[in-house]
Amino acid sequence: CIGLKSLTPEKLGALKPGEAYIWSSKASDNAFVSDAMKIQCRPRVTKHGGDTLTAV
Repeated sequence: CIGLKSLTPEKLGALKPGEAYIWSSKASDNAFVSDAMKIQCRPRVTKHGGDTLTAV
């Protein structure tokens, strides 16, 4: 996996909550194919089934 070769234990260990690396061998955008890309995911605000975590 060419795109995963740039990932090191140090890079993976430095991930903060909500961060991840993404890579794909097949994608319409070459940025995802050439190298692993760090992304940020926002936290979930609903429970399974659609209920909200907190009601206002």
